[in-house]
Amino acid sequence: MSYNPQSKTREILDIAWQHIQSVPYTVTARWLFYRLLQAAILQKKSDYKLLLKVLSSARKGFYNGWAPDTLADDTRQAMIKGAGWRTGNHWLDGVKRMSCELDRWTKQDNYVEVWFEAAAMTSQFDHYTNGNVPLLAFHGDISIPEKWESAKRLKERYDQLGVPIVVLSLESFGWRDTAFASGIIVLLVGLSLAQVIRRRPEDYGMELDGGPAAAIQETAANPPVADATAE
Repeated sequence: MSYNPQSKTREILDIAWQHIQSVPYTVTARWLFYRLLQAAILQKKSDYKLLLKVLSSARKGFYNGWAPDTLADDTRQAMIKGAGWRTGNHWLDGVKRMSCELDRWTKQDNYVEVWFEAAAMTSQFDHYTNGNVPLLAFHGDISIPEKWESAKRLKERYDQLGVPIVVLSLESFGWRDTAFASGIIVLLVGLSLAQVIRRRPEDYGMELDGGPAAAIQETAANPPVADATAE
């Protein structure tokens, strides 16, 4: 179907198209909305729903280069079930084509993750990190379960790699969320380290000077003399 927007809508679509063409990755509608909001093309956050309608019409109508796959949708994925290898030979062919992915962090000085608030920035961060750095989009206010899962994941990576953990926290989370997540991470890592720290010389197989081991050696060198005096 053809789409013939009004002049103001055409202006918004043309500017939106320029933003899309300015980056080497596929963007989402929300990413585009924030760019238009930042450029004062849109005035308020409630304009997002209106923008979605415009973008939908432009893509369905193939308006000036717009197409259904112009924007990415990183919020909806099909749950594929029941699919698998058709035969044993088909499985063997698949195994032969599989690549061996090694852990790229094993030789790094630090383990790094990038955390950010807006899910619309996922494709942007994924592009500039070459798909090698773990990303976590909070989708606004991160939930307590997600904070806990993130803390456990970082602890597991620390146990595996034994290198410092670095989290690049971008956008605006607020100091409370950052402090809460950091506290959980420190708690989990600290408790793990406390289990392997040895505090006493005995833990290393050593004794203090004059301790039980020294007393045993002194006794062996100078055994007590029995008193044979008759009473």
